[in-house]
Amino acid sequence: MGADRVVFHARSFARPFNWDETTVVEAIHGSVRRLDDYAADRGVVACAENLKGDFVDVTDFPALFAATDAAMCLDTGHAFVSGMDAAAQADLLREHGDRVAHVHLNDTRLDENDEHLPVGLGRLDFAELAAAMAETDWRGTCTHETLRFGDRFDHVRTSKRRFDDLLAS
Repeated sequence: MGADRVVFHARSFARPFNWDETTVVEAIHGSVRRLDDYAADRGVVACAENLKGDFVDVTDFPALFAATDAAMCLDTGHAFVSGMDAAAQADLLREHGDRVAHVHLNDTRLDENDEHLPVGLGRLDFAELAAAMAETDWRGTCTHETLRFGDRFDHVRTSKRRFDDLLAS
């Protein structure tokens, strides 16, 4: 199909009350390394996606970058509900943009659960992220991940138009 990137969740289903955090985080890092090597052998870039989780969330990605050679898929909604607003996400992109190969663009109105809304329907200030992309000449790829609307591609088109307008400004 010509894909050059693959996205996977950097997480564990281990329960924090049963497992030592260091053991689980090291296991996640090991899994990320194995998937990164597997993808590289096949000519694709493996992108570890941030989730809201018990052991690894978006704030832990600098440590994941130090422990692996893997790239990242920054999911804006997951990052927001993990406590990282759009300004902090923009800072992450400015600092680690060379490791962020893909972005899932989605908005949310909630603090605790990501809704996967189109850009502009929630609380994230996507102008911050667009500015960081423009300032750093970031060359990754983006997906408008609007899961709440099923097959309604008009919502994807609207989301893309809104973000493209931010990039142009």
